[in-house]
Amino acid sequence: MRLTIRLFLFLTIFCAYVNGANLVEFRLYDATHGVELASGDTIYTADVNLVPVHYELRIYIENDVPLGSMSLGILSDSPDDLSINWLPQPDGWGTGGQNAGFAAVTVNPDCRFDPDLYGSFDLTGLLINENDVNSIPPDSILMGGAALFNSLPAGDLDLFFSIHFSLEGDNLGTVASLLFDSTTIPPAGDWIFANTDGITFTPGFSGQINFPVQVLCVDHDGDGVCGPLDNCPDTWNPDQIDIDNNGVGDMCQFACGDVNQDDGVNIGDVLYIIDYLFKSGPPPPIVKHADVDCSDVVNISDAVYLMNFIFNSGPVPCASCPL
Repeated sequence: MRLTIRLFLFLTIFCAYVNGANLVEFRLYDATHGVELASGDTIYTADVNLVPVHYELRIYIENDVPLGSMSLGILSDSPDDLSINWLPQPDGWGTGGQNAGFAAVTVNPDCRFDPDLYGSFDLTGLLINENDVNSIPPDSILMGGAALFNSLPAGDLDLFFSIHFSLEGDNLGTVASLLFDSTTIPPAGDWIFANTDGITFTPGFSGQINFPVQVLCVDHDGDGVCGPLDNCPDTWNPDQIDIDNNGVGDMCQFACGDVNQDDGVNIGDVLYIIDYLFKSGPPPPIVKHADVDCSDVVNISDAVYLMNFIFNSGPVPCASCPL
């Protein structure tokens, strides 16, 4: 699988233009370990605890004159079987503004661009248009905005944006590759800085950055089974029980409360628990799905809980269980 992700940033602010040197630079930051990485450093899909590593593609900008607008096409490419998982952030931006959409883009709160400091997007707010942001190539992100009163002030190289993600691959133990580069994205075209009169110039670029990626086990749900091998990759099921052998673990195929695994929570599940407790019936295929009141033991209280849910609109099964 060839992964190509294009991120298009279109940022518009109003000001005057004077010729000068301008620069855009990419850096990769390991947010899990607090380390900035150099191009060529080996990076990893997971840490020693099998937890996905949180990375940031950091975008630095230097401008020695106030800017009117800029258009930046960013390419992330992997010829190997890597996928990018976007990581929503509490203060992130997505479709519709801050804390909306996939919210994986953050603005450095101390930079010259920060909307809270300079009102750079006081007309519409930071806008992001997401196109198939699902780790399947190609993905693209369109960011934009316009200011009524404030320009982007001139200044030295400064961190403006971070795009948050993690990596995952199916071929465990292999070394894949990841590339970030500039690119042309129609209809915006090549990288452009411009003023409000429409006069454009091309910013400098520090160059592409490349990283070998060691594909390690990523255990999303903490059950000790690697994602590609886990039949419930997002649900804790260390026993990997799959009674019907359909490749989907019973823990995520059947809902909590569906004790008899008939694809529904109904009176049959209540009778299954009663039969098990008082008539030497078979144990629940998944004990956790019968412990609907989250007491760590299956007893008559679970049957009463289900009756209350089914007939009295009571709380849903396992509502109070820890994740």
